[in-house]
Order: sequence, then structure tokens, then C-alpha cells
Amino acid sequence: MASLCPACATTYRYDTYQRIKAGLADGKGAPETVVSHPTVFVTLTEPSFGIVHTRVVPNGKPQGCRVRRERPVCVHGKPMSCTAAHGERDHRLGQPFCVDCYNHGHRVVWNHLVAKL
Repeated sequence: MASLCPACATTYRYDTYQRIKAGLADGKGAPETVVSHPTVFVTLTEPSFGIVHTRVVPNGKPQGCRVRRERPVCVHGKPMSCTAAHGERDHRLGQPFCVDCYNHGHRVVWNHLVAKL
């Protein structure tokens, strides 16, 4: 983490840049055929499997997790809003609002197969 050791972070950043550049520009022993292949950097974002508690901190001031004027409830009668300004160590962070509505099965499959994507 850069805040712990800025010098190490800078060295790592420069090393990473050189590795990527070497791979893209046919350097460091890469075969000639590499240059003719398109390069794509893919970032995969996990889809939503249900509403979970989160920490909202715009401008350094914690705000309510999921503030909703209409105070909706799920099909199981559980509230789908939360006005708590969760702390960094709040045990509810990442926990589903309704365990029955949260799609645990799909999350397991996603995490199992994401490496193949």
C-alpha cells in the first residue's frame, strides 16, 4: 500500500509498467507472433446477488447505508433500507438485508468460475 511505503510503491509501479510494456512490445524474449495479437485488459465486476449493507463516506463524513424515503420491504417483510452510518469495523458490512432474498447459490458459482473468465 502506497501510504505505508511510498518508495516501495513507486518501485513496484515502475516495475509493473516495464513488465507490461515488454509484453506488449515484443520484449524480453516474447515470440514475434505476440506483436500481431490484439491486447485487451479486462476488469470483471461481480454482479449483484442482493442488497447488502455498505459504508458510504463522501467527503470523509459517513452517511446512511441505504437511506430510502419510501422504506421498502422485501417479499419476506424485511426492510430494504438502512439509515445507519456504519463504522469501518461494523459486523453488518457486506451482510445481506434479507438472507432469504440474497442469491447465495449464484455467488458461489460466480466465485468458483470467475478465474475461467
